[in-house]
Amino acid sequence: MATHTGRDPLTRRLHSSCEYARELRRTARELRRTARELIEESHRLLDETHRLRRQRARSLKDR
Repeated sequence: MATHTGRDPLTRRLHSSCEYARELRRTARELRRTARELIEESHRLLDETHRLRRQRARSLKDR
């Protein structure tokens, strides 16, 4: 059996499992980055919403 060439089924399966695990880690990293960006954006939007509500309340009070 030529294990180093990846011809036997066990080695091929192991290699593809490692590739799959690598791909999963990469995808997980990308998802964490995206989640972080979405959380930051939601915080920014909440801050903006609060600022606009305060501004509107002030302008209604000044009438």
